[in-house]
Amino acid sequence: MNIITVTAGREIGRGFAVRAQLHTQPAEDPFIRQVRLPLRQGRRLACLENSSGMAGPAGFRFRDTLSEGKIMHVDDLVTAEDQRSRGCGSPLFNWPVKHAATQDCAGLHLDSGVRRFAAYRFYCARQMHNSAHHFSLGLDEHS
Repeated sequence: MNIITVTAGREIGRGFAVRAQLHTQPAEDPFIRQVRLPLRQGRRLACLENSSGMAGPAGFRFRDTLSEGKIMHVDDLVTAEDQRSRGCGSPLFNWPVKHAATQDCAGLHLDSGVRRFAAYRFYCARQMHNSAHHFSLGLDEHS
């Protein structure tokens, strides 16, 4: 297994099929554009590859917060459906943790959907704490 950070369109596109298993999104080209703009704004994409190919992408960025200082925020961490429970999730999770430590981060934050019970168990098994509620409001829904 190997973790690579990706920045080019072709490399980014390789993570599209895995991410599409979990998230509804349009087509590959808009996904690549969606990733490229944040790359210029500091977001990064790390991908786990194994003998089967792309096993999972993890999108992350560094933020400075008033409450904790510098943190790494994992925007998205997805393991391919056919790779789950095969030892791929741990390296994909461990890489950002180790990388955050090398970047002098005070912590690592990660959002997970409230209905993703398997993901919740996975993160709790890695000593992550459910330390906050994340609220969202679609502005097209708000009048």
